[in-house]
Amino acid sequence: MPIDLDHLFRDMTRAAVGALASESRRARIAIAAVLEDQKAALAAIVAARLAGEIDDAEVKVQLQSER
Repeated sequence: MPIDLDHLFRDMTRAAVGALASESRRARIAIAAVLEDQKAALAAIVAARLAGEIDDAEVKVQLQSER
């Protein structure tokens, strides 16, 4: 199952920014930075799962730790 992480993160960023449209510009920039920082960690989790290095249970554990 291919996952387009760039598209996923663009959508997540748009959703977060849209929800805070009435907030300051600094808040929008900070949210985008946080999501971008998480991108590498989530990409590693997805890659490990697709490679069969971890199972669904471990994916859940790792995703919980990324929250």
